[in-house]
Amino acid sequence: MAVPFENMKKQLQKRSSLNYSFDDEDTDDVKPSHPLDTPEAQATLAKLSDWWSEAKTMHSDNRYQQSIDADFYDGLQWSDEDARVLRERGQMPLVFNKTAQHINWLCGTERRTRVDFKVHGRSDNDVVPAESKTKLLKYVTDVNKTGYQRSKAFADSMKVGIGWMEEGIRSDPHDEPLFTRH
Repeated sequence: MAVPFENMKKQLQKRSSLNYSFDDEDTDDVKPSHPLDTPEAQATLAKLSDWWSEAKTMHSDNRYQQSIDADFYDGLQWSDEDARVLRERGQMPLVFNKTAQHINWLCGTERRTRVDFKVHGRSDNDVVPAESKTKLLKYVTDVNKTGYQRSKAFADSMKVGIGWMEEGIRSDPHDEPLFTRH
């Protein structure tokens, strides 16, 4: 059985957690049920969205250059036009990828020269707390495989010029609370 449109709007309004009205004239007296639905929060969201779009636009040339750099590492060093010209002449567009060899050598050197850190106290009274902090930091870096994550970020910085690491807190109570990721 078909429900008239007005009844459907009322049912949706009752079920909605946001308490929004579908009629334009009733929107002034409806209060949002969540703090993020306030006009101030919506204005902040709009501003952040504008900033995101602007940053994405401003960095597009840089990201294009980074993709070219990543292609060089992957052995895609000929442009489509240059490769076509070579094939028309009967030549194969060969690549002797020295770029990847050098980057792999640098990444291997970074992996081989990893060191564990040590916390030192400022005075003789700080020796025991410093040892505890060293053990705690060693545990956190081991659990999160921070050395591997750091190596991935280093490899990215070698290939395209920038690599990122993120340190944060997980909300899952069954997992380690601190995380490190590339």
